[in-house]
Parts: sequence; C-alpha cells; structure tokens
Amino acid sequence: AGARTSAARARATMMTQVSFTPGFAAPELLRTGASSASDIFALGATIAEVSPATAERDALLQQLKAADPAERPSAQQVLADPFFAPVFAWARDERRACCICLENEVPLD
Repeated sequence: AGARTSAARARATMMTQVSFTPGFAAPELLRTGASSASDIFALGATIAEVSPATAERDALLQQLKAADPAERPSAQQVLADPFFAPVFAWARDERRACCICLENEVPLD
C-alpha cells in the first residue's frame, strides 16, 4: 500500500508543476499556480516585447502587469481597451467590403 501511495503522490506532484518563461511569469505564479490573472500578466509581457511604445500601449501595460492579480483586467476588458481599437476598426472595415456577404445579401450590422 505504501508503494501505491508514493506513486500516486508522485503523479499528483508532477501534475501540479508550473512551467513558465522568465520575464513573462506573473509574480504570484509559483505561489498560487496559473490563473486567468497570470495569463493576463503574460499577455502584457508579450505586448511589451512585440509592440512599439505608445501612450495607449503603456497605459494598458500598467494594468496588465499590475503586481496585484485582483487589479488586472479580464480578457474582455483588455479587448475593449483603446490600444486594440485599430484592430477592431480594421475588422469592421473588412467585413463591410466582403463581396460574398454583399452578393448573398447578408446584413453586416
């Protein structure tokens, strides 16, 4: 019974290990494990690496990389941020110009 208990404990330990990339991990990740808040922190680190500095980006990064996970926005709140407005404006413009939708009389609004 002792060997089975040890094996079960070893499997449980392996299943709770947390992997991360240094610089992209939320401060609480090793203490509490992965969460949507730690994913939002990692998104902030990614945006910081791939996007040029702008006032909108920097304001968003302050929220995404907040030290307190409770202060980080939800994914839905992130997408509503002015930083992403050009992305959604482009998507709306592209959808309006879709010839397939126009030919099939699909309402676009």
